[in-house]
Amino acid sequence: MTAKITWAVVTIACYGLILLGQPRAHDLFGFGGLDAALRYKWYYVLAYAAFGAPLLGALARLLPRLGLPAWRMIMLVLGAVLAFGGILVQERAGLPLPRAEAFMAAVLGLLLPAILVRLLPVPLARRWLGMERRQGNP
Repeated sequence: MTAKITWAVVTIACYGLILLGQPRAHDLFGFGGLDAALRYKWYYVLAYAAFGAPLLGALARLLPRLGLPAWRMIMLVLGAVLAFGGILVQERAGLPLPRAEAFMAAVLGLLLPAILVRLLPVPLARRWLGMERRQGNP
């Protein structure tokens, strides 16, 4: 039960950090002469990739009977809904790129952990998803 709560708290904290960091995303990646829109795109890709990893781990622990395809689908849908909500909230702060571009950058970030879990070695992926601790797993 402790692992479920830990992963859920980490996931919520990651989303909170994304919302807190959005107004300051223009300060990030200031090197190399990147324009503000490109900095925000990179922010959304990296932030939502960092959010998607614990979200996938939390879903695997909270809904253990569903399996990897369902966890990835739920992670992408739930993450996309939360990304859209976060973009709508921050739109009033003067987002320097269209909503659709920000949303697509966030979804691209969410896709990274969904793809990464398939490319990782099986023991590492099973550890990430908490499968090594479950009863009855080979």
